[in-house]
Amino acid sequence: MVICGLSAYIVFTGSLLWGVPGEDSVHEIQLNTESNTHSTALSGLKPGKKYFIQFKVKAEVPGCFSNAELKWSNPSRKASTDKLEFSTPVQYAAQKQYFVSKDGSDRNDGTEEKPFGTIGYAVSLLRPGDTLTIRGGTYEENFSVPVSGTAEKPIVIRGAPGEKVFLQAGYGAPLFGGITVTNQSHIHFKDFYIYGDHTVPEGFAEYAIRAADCRGLLFQRLLVGGSRYKLLAVNCDGIRLEDCGFNGGHEGVTLNNCTNMVIRNCTFAHAGLTQLMIRNETRGNVLIENSIFMDALNMKGSMPVIFITDIEKLTERNNCFWNRMPFEQKPVIGWNFQGQEKAVQNAREGSQEFPYLGRRQLPYPAYQKELKMHNTGSFSANPGLKVFPDYTAKYKSMDDWKKNWKANDTRNQEELVTRNNPKLLRDLKYFQPTNPKVIGRGCGPRLK
Repeated sequence: MVICGLSAYIVFTGSLLWGVPGEDSVHEIQLNTESNTHSTALSGLKPGKKYFIQFKVKAEVPGCFSNAELKWSNPSRKASTDKLEFSTPVQYAAQKQYFVSKDGSDRNDGTEEKPFGTIGYAVSLLRPGDTLTIRGGTYEENFSVPVSGTAEKPIVIRGAPGEKVFLQAGYGAPLFGGITVTNQSHIHFKDFYIYGDHTVPEGFAEYAIRAADCRGLLFQRLLVGGSRYKLLAVNCDGIRLEDCGFNGGHEGVTLNNCTNMVIRNCTFAHAGLTQLMIRNETRGNVLIENSIFMDALNMKGSMPVIFITDIEKLTERNNCFWNRMPFEQKPVIGWNFQGQEKAVQNAREGSQEFPYLGRRQLPYPAYQKELKMHNTGSFSANPGLKVFPDYTAKYKSMDDWKKNWKANDTRNQEELVTRNNPKLLRDLKYFQPTNPKVIGRGCGPRLK
């Protein structure tokens, strides 16, 4: 693996070209996210061989630069680097185990006996196949992952077995976001907890996890809660969420223009606006199975818990839904169109390319009937979560909710107190079901 990076004074996008000098085949990595620094990794390179890289970038020059003085009429700019050649080592280094501890130091060598002191420093040293183990404790830091693994040798960043690892911003939430991954691939995050400021005052303000232009990311047995976005992924392929617990926050888990998404055995507890938003205009496939979905805030009772742009690309099976009103009344899934042909037709008819997400919203039985779906096995039952046992504000129908939701603001505040119980938010086991029916169906996080 080779890490390539480029920085500029202004934000830019573009691509990284790479290949073997003298050969016609050229590979391209898209740099779609606007940033003044891009780093990505080339994986699958053969030992002892010569390669080249070349950046081609573009940007919009702001007016605060010299546009006005030079009377440039077009702020768009393009640039490219020379082709830079390099050779890979004849033999790659052996896979390593690194450790981080609250009482460690970044001057140490990162062994179990002499661990590093910060996660941010440790991740910068990782290479394909390496594992970073974080010892128990509360870490008030955020970090970016500037390295990639491979499909055969993923990088693993995990909490120590049997220990609780908490990642948060610090008192007053001085840090904007938690974990950031851009233009990287094959990284596995496992067994730790990330807090946002809607859950605890010390949490991250905007997002717990943000991934852009990545491939092969796995998030497993994480407890994520409270930021505006619990997880925000953009232009990612092969992202997997398995055995995680999500709680609080406003936008929920948001996946934009991603492909080959898998959401398996997760619990989506109390939410703000909604639980899951999937903008898959790029026709990205998504599988959701064996997961638990609770409802959103009392004032958002009419909102679906899952939004998706193209419903045709969704495979959904054996999920447990528990809402404020009967299954036959509550809109569970909202979508814009079914299939690309329908999307084009609607656009031609003047739908303004779908002004908002979820313009078609139906209760679950009606959704199945309209799409002529076979039985998915999904069902309605109270999972009996200890982190959120049930709603204090319930309704017999949608009309009942429309008439009475404002009168239940006090009950809604009681729910917020329940869902923000610090003790319950510090253990993923409280996001597992206790209802025997839900347990028997295999829904919710698997902790082993």
